[in-house]
Amino acid sequence: MYRLNVVGCGKVGRVLAAALWRGEGISEISVCNRSLMSTRASQEFVGAGRICQSVQELPEADLWLVGAQDSQLVGLDETLAQLASLRAGQIVFHCSGAYPSSLLRLVREKGAAVASFHPIQSFADPARALDSFRGTLCSVEGDPRAYEVLSDLFGRVGAQVFRISSEQKLICHAGHVFASNYLVVVLDAARRLYEQVGMSDEISRACIESLARGALMNVSYMGTDRALTGPVARGDVELVRAQHDALGLIPKNSDGFDPRALYAILARAATDIAERRGEVDSAALRDLRELLRVGNES
Repeated sequence: MYRLNVVGCGKVGRVLAAALWRGEGISEISVCNRSLMSTRASQEFVGAGRICQSVQELPEADLWLVGAQDSQLVGLDETLAQLASLRAGQIVFHCSGAYPSSLLRLVREKGAAVASFHPIQSFADPARALDSFRGTLCSVEGDPRAYEVLSDLFGRVGAQVFRISSEQKLICHAGHVFASNYLVVVLDAARRLYEQVGMSDEISRACIESLARGALMNVSYMGTDRALTGPVARGDVELVRAQHDALGLIPKNSDGFDPRALYAILARAATDIAERRGEVDSAALRDLRELLRVGNES
């Protein structure tokens, strides 16, 4: 059994602490957040924990979960390294998807094993994220001992833990951004186009859910190359041209939303997928690329 300190218990930190507590590998939890109110809210969410009003009040622990924002990690590294309660042999891990464990340089120099632990799921709703945590993919970058312990503890609650190197971390995180954040951006573009034609919010949401769910299911079963459908996948140059032209007639909003430019960027990427699949003839691929190149420059 491990004693756990949680420093910075935002959405991700709360979910991870609660998941570890559910896994029955943790005997004690101590929590310190930016304010006493948020610390109490975190303790209530986790369902356990001693409340500490400052980092200096945190006791000795086997594990330290740093759930603070990325911009605070360097400062917390300095703070934690100065604590008498932080000793050699302990494990300290932060939850940044983009930044490596080396941000905890001073903690490592004190003899702790450090890691960056990143659960690959959305934490917009912490309660839902916790309930669906089983099966979550989690990447770990850092010291071997930290990986072994975290892999074991999170494996007890059903997480699928895998290792990545520090060199891979930023590119891997960019992939997560495309798969999650930018997916929302594309769906918002669809919503705004539906709004343009007077579709109700209820019908708009239903269209988005139906199409997006179907696309994700197809990607899961067949991979991206086989899952692509639509005019580019068929090599339908005239339909792509007509849609591209129609989007150009929509007045640009003050926020800069330009559906025609976004359509061209995504259609060019779709053309590459169509070429890999090998079902669209070379003339159609050439015409699509010329149309989308010229359209983007105009």
